[in-house]
Amino acid sequence: MSALLIMIGAILVFIAVLPLFFDKCHAGMAALFALGALFVLHGLFFDTLLPFFAAFMVVYVLFVVWLIVLSMFFIVFAFKNASLPCYFDVILVLGCGIKGCILSRTLKLRLNKAMEFKKTHPKAKLMLSGGMSKGADISEAHAMRKYLVKKGLSEDTLMIEDEALSTFENFAFSTALIGDKKVLAVTSVSHTYRAYLMARAAGLDIRICPAKEPLTMFFTNYIRELIAVTMFFMFGRIV
Repeated sequence: MSALLIMIGAILVFIAVLPLFFDKCHAGMAALFALGALFVLHGLFFDTLLPFFAAFMVVYVLFVVWLIVLSMFFIVFAFKNASLPCYFDVILVLGCGIKGCILSRTLKLRLNKAMEFKKTHPKAKLMLSGGMSKGADISEAHAMRKYLVKKGLSEDTLMIEDEALSTFENFAFSTALIGDKKVLAVTSVSHTYRAYLMARAAGLDIRICPAKEPLTMFFTNYIRELIAVTMFFMFGRIV
């Protein structure tokens, strides 16, 4: 039993640490690392902690139940919003952190997805939303514009919102520039439901479309989103 706990913990710690080579640290990584460390310590001191085994099992079971319930909720939401509107005026791309002027793989995948929609909706404009994040030399929005221009898109089709520092601000600030138009927002798969909540909190009723995200970061990103959504439901906290 102790060996199994150590093995599970080591796997969780590895999954938590892996994204550090590709992305900045965030709550999902810390939470997963803490859980993995708990498993490892439980395995190392299994005999000593045996009197508290029931308490540990309660923690593990509650974590699994929480994970399953919210995951099912996310899946139902994804299927419910799978179909896209036949027409939209603006494709809103939500930014995420960059290093210097370099876009993360996550952000590139969002932009690539937006370009796919742009091909089938040539009259739609792209709204790029994202301010100056920590460790960046330029705003996320301007970094996105440079990437898209290099890909062949005309600057005339690109709109910039370069002040937002959160998902809620992405929607709130972009709305002031977009006005009353039909909007499709593009973000990563794991971020889709929280983006929907933030859009509603900002008073918007728009479609959220998921883009792929790197497998190296998906699980920790997903845990982060589960934590954020839980905080929103419990405390109404917008993150």
